[in-house]
Amino acid sequence: MKQDELFYIKQPEDKKTIGQRLTEFQLRDLYCDQGKSLADIAKMFNCSNVYILMLMRQYDIPTRNRSAASAQAKRLDKGVRFTAVNDNFFKARTPQMAYVLGCIYSHGAIGKHSTSFSITHEDIEIVNKLKELLGSSHRIKQGKRKRVYTLNIGNMSMTRDLLAFGLSVNNNFERVFPMLEDNLYSHFIRGFFDCSGSVSEFTHLWRISFVSSSKLFVDNLQTVIRNYARTNKRPIYLYKYPEIHQVSYESRMDLNNIFQYMYDDYALEQRLYIPSQYHLFLKHIEISRFNEGL
Repeated sequence: MKQDELFYIKQPEDKKTIGQRLTEFQLRDLYCDQGKSLADIAKMFNCSNVYILMLMRQYDIPTRNRSAASAQAKRLDKGVRFTAVNDNFFKARTPQMAYVLGCIYSHGAIGKHSTSFSITHEDIEIVNKLKELLGSSHRIKQGKRKRVYTLNIGNMSMTRDLLAFGLSVNNNFERVFPMLEDNLYSHFIRGFFDCSGSVSEFTHLWRISFVSSSKLFVDNLQTVIRNYARTNKRPIYLYKYPEIHQVSYESRMDLNNIFQYMYDDYALEQRLYIPSQYHLFLKHIEISRFNEGL
């Protein structure tokens, strides 16, 4: 490069100078009224996005969340692909929220930097159901080696809501049971059961099982089922390869009580369950009732 060409290189402006020139009124106008992004404003003043964000915080200007920023970019025709999701889904204390939360406790994960969460399952029916309930337009990805399906949602607000329930990035082995209203536990347990519960035949008896890597979680799950479904206390078994804890129910009374508890009128009317799991459980309930009558 020639020496005289150095003269034309635009040098970064001094941060103090930028701060003096970019007043709170100007920044609010650019960001809030004109809808410009942090990157747009940083480019205008030849500085970093981080510095503009620092000024935003200094002036107490609220930033847009990811969904709002994507929507704004779409309105301004910036070629950004918009992915919708219900940002307030986990803030509303509804049966739908409790059901999805149960699924996430079973087959979900919080991203490494706590800015996203994902749901992974072998059954595409389950992942599609959760995507629909979340109001998400995110693409479901299929694993290349294993036949698994993943819905990943990058949304800091929703991830914070999940963290508030007791989930964390590396909390699989001591997962905290969520505190919910009494009328929501059946939906939470059904969501957990749909994703990781099983119905099977065991020495001429039908049984259902709940499994988790966290013994604390299974302990609390059994306590809730005993309190609300009126079941007997059951032992918790540890399987070492892989290390999981399991509680199972075999008696006809326990099976009937759990079925009636999980599949209440609201769940059936709203179809807030996975049909294949429901019909499998119902089939074995009916078989048990038939055998009892013989």
